Amino acid sequence: MATFLGDLRVALRALIRKPAFTGVTVGTLALGIGLTSAIFAVVQGVLLMPPPYPQPDRVVCLSAGQEGQPYEGRCPVATWAAWRDETHSFESIAPYWWDFEYLIRNDGSQFIQGLNVTTNYFDLLGVKPLLGQTFSPLFGATRPDAIAGFSEIILGYELWQKTFKGDPHIIGQAIHLSRIEEPLTIVGVMPPGLRFLPADNDDNEPNFDVNAPVDYWRPVMVREGRLQHEQCDVVGRLRPGVTLGQAQAELAVITGRHARIEGISERVNVKAGWLMALLNREGRRLLLPLMGAVALLFLIACGNVAGLMLGRGLQQQREYAVRCALGAGRAQLFSVAMAEPLLLALLGGVAGCGLAVGIVKVIKAISGLAIPRLEVVAVGGPVIGVVFGLALLAAMLAGALPAFRACQADPASGMSSGGRSGSIGRSQRRWLAAAAVLQIVLTIVLLVGAGLLLGTVAKLARLNPGFDTKNILTLSVTPMEDDFVGFHRRALEHVAALPGVEKAAFAWGVPLTGNKWTGLITVEGQSDTDKSADKTIVSERAVTPGYFAALKMHLVAGRDFRPGDNWDNWKNQSVAAPGDTPFVAVINQTMARQRFGSGHCLGKKLQGFFGKRPFEVIGMVEDMRSDSLTQKPGPEVYFCYWQAPAFTKHLIIKCASNPRTLMASVQRALRAVDSKVAVDHVKTLDQIRADSIAPQVFAMRLLAGFAVIGAVLALVGIYGVMSLSVNARNREIAIRMAIGAQHRDVLRLVLAEGLKLIIAGVAVGIAVALALGRVLRAWLFGLSPADPLTLVSVALLFVTVALLACVVPLRRATRTDPATALRCE
Repeated sequence: MATFLGDLRVALRALIRKPAFTGVTVGTLALGIGLTSAIFAVVQGVLLMPPPYPQPDRVVCLSAGQEGQPYEGRCPVATWAAWRDETHSFESIAPYWWDFEYLIRNDGSQFIQGLNVTTNYFDLLGVKPLLGQTFSPLFGATRPDAIAGFSEIILGYELWQKTFKGDPHIIGQAIHLSRIEEPLTIVGVMPPGLRFLPADNDDNEPNFDVNAPVDYWRPVMVREGRLQHEQCDVVGRLRPGVTLGQAQAELAVITGRHARIEGISERVNVKAGWLMALLNREGRRLLLPLMGAVALLFLIACGNVAGLMLGRGLQQQREYAVRCALGAGRAQLFSVAMAEPLLLALLGGVAGCGLAVGIVKVIKAISGLAIPRLEVVAVGGPVIGVVFGLALLAAMLAGALPAFRACQADPASGMSSGGRSGSIGRSQRRWLAAAAVLQIVLTIVLLVGAGLLLGTVAKLARLNPGFDTKNILTLSVTPMEDDFVGFHRRALEHVAALPGVEKAAFAWGVPLTGNKWTGLITVEGQSDTDKSADKTIVSERAVTPGYFAALKMHLVAGRDFRPGDNWDNWKNQSVAAPGDTPFVAVINQTMARQRFGSGHCLGKKLQGFFGKRPFEVIGMVEDMRSDSLTQKPGPEVYFCYWQAPAFTKHLIIKCASNPRTLMASVQRALRAVDSKVAVDHVKTLDQIRADSIAPQVFAMRLLAGFAVIGAVLALVGIYGVMSLSVNARNREIAIRMAIGAQHRDVLRLVLAEGLKLIIAGVAVGIAVALALGRVLRAWLFGLSPADPLTLVSVALLFVTVALLACVVPLRRATRTDPATALRCE
């Protein structure tokens, strides 16, 4: 031990005398350890950290829907009731419904979202309240008529802290919600960290966020009389020893038997999925490719460090030979050889730990909406320990190889080759060249991926979505007063009168927000041969007059909505309007093409939104990418908001200049109409557009950063190989020059070696990038993984920069003095 400590002191002095080598090696290790630890910490926090339930690996989400129906991803309550009564695979099964409300406050109401659950829900998940109790046992019974809510409510921890300041005496207090007439009594507060369960059919709701903390839970009672008419999401806990496949098969048998009893002829799909897998579905699509990218970068860093250590160790062959000649044993030799790599790995690990913490902060700052649950991510000891151990292993292997070769070699031959010029032979240079080629291959893969994502983001930025986003303010507005339609008309008048406002409109269905209804729309008088088109799910939106003009959406045919397209009795659409006011609709070009072909669509009647009352097509608007910039437009129907109002909707304001300057005045104008109005989700349409492509932008930024760092490390590796090669061939170069070789001949000799490394690495790297391109296919738009422009650009750029890394060794080779070099021999 004392000997090894002495070797460490000697190694430390040697590293201090070589600050350039020490700095490059430690910096490379720090980058590799820091970046890899940061990304692995994100993966662990987002994908691997289980929800705060006992044994979450036994919790599954269930659905049973008819193919092609709007609620295909959910489950009929009748089916849940059958499962509850007949299944043997589950300890418990509970339905739940996502919902949202507004907490009524005198100074402006507050949006909250929660779950409606049966009373066995908390027992199923194994969650106990932090304060108070769960719902009264009375609510666990079933009654003979529908789904009813009751006067108890349980608050989420985050809402309790933020809105009620963590009041420990909150139990028993009453609160008022917007769509519930009677006050609700707070009976409990849940512990922190409880988030929503998956609800696929609520993904289109503008306020639904599966990664958000639950604000409240309300009890529901299932009424047996209307089980066929209700849809719900279902969660269950498997019995010990039961597999997911066995449980799904049992539920399919029960569902099929009840479908036959009810006379349902359409196929019913039963699906079961692990809760953790469904919660991490979106995060996995983004993080796993990035984890692969950072693993490549880590390999590049390890290869770079291994090359540096290998080169330094091979230069010390004469020293090792002298030690062997003086009687040093293998253990002593390895102690000397391992001292420097160990010190470098320790220094790089310490620096990498600090770098990892900073990188996590940067990721949180630039991710935006791309990665969920980032607030729980922290760099932990296990992650750093694993990455640090791998880096240490790479450094130790690189240091051990020269020592092992010295142990096998003849000390006399080692010392005879140990003149000033004799250090590294051809076989040793091949080891270094192979490490450099590997770094180039991995770097090319990163550069190609970054180039593809950069091209995707550029194409999305230039894409015309079919609507204008400049100087448009959007905000969700929900009144608390009874005069629903009157509020919206007065609100438009007040906002339109503000200085700087050009146009204002209400809309349910603002593009790129996910807002829309979906349903089956039929065409009156359509022949049986055209009935197949009726099975297409249509996106349904509701807007006030002026919406199309505010977004500069061009009407191809017909007219826009008018103030006269109203409906005073909109709560009962089956009642005839005074003067027989028609219900009207505007469709997009895709809808017209699918349902009417080349025929005339104006004046046609659509049915399905309200069932009994048909809508007359009065106009056709140009297609726009309303769901996603990367998706082609689908069939869409726009209803007049005065005839088909929505409880939640956006206020769209076209401004003459920067819309952010109007935010405060718009909110004051709305509160002048209703002091309790809820105003939230205040954003510009440009911001909404940016949020819609946040995953692609985030992935591009990280991958571009990885690629640049990888390229720098690879160039350092190329430079190191070329420098060592020139030093090793110093005598050869001197002899060639002594017998008449010109500078250009020496230049050609050394450059050929560098070009072989670069071209071999680039060629293999392009092939590997093509093979791995399918990993990024889901993130690309307008480009294929084999985009020739990207591949050629990356190859040419890297070859050009790599040749620059060879300039210094080339100049050193051409300036070799034959007399001096040969005299040293």
